[in-house]
Amino acid sequence: MKVSQILAKALKLISDERKWCKGELALNKNGSFVKPRSKNAIKWCVVGAICKMSGTYHEARDSIDLCEIANNNVPLEHFNDVIGHRRVISALKKGIKLAKQLESKKKIKL
Repeated sequence: MKVSQILAKALKLISDERKWCKGELALNKNGSFVKPRSKNAIKWCVVGAICKMSGTYHEARDSIDLCEIANNNVPLEHFNDVIGHRRVISALKKGIKLAKQLESKKKIKL
């Protein structure tokens, strides 16, 4: 899957603030940590959402790295845990924009 697609799916997943969390990759209905791909996960941080939507570790890592590059190399965890939901959404949108630009120029799957 292309990086732009992974980031777009992550954006869709956590665009509703009720499905977003801080401090853990994913939470269940009791507020306990679960793995991002768990069927019991109902909330995700930005990195957890990217992990859930990625097919492999390398796709997740590439998506996270590119999104951070699009945001002046600020770690996504900082946006998520320190700044807040609105900035997380903005960071994902910037990542999607950069990924699409690179994908169209190189004609390759990032």
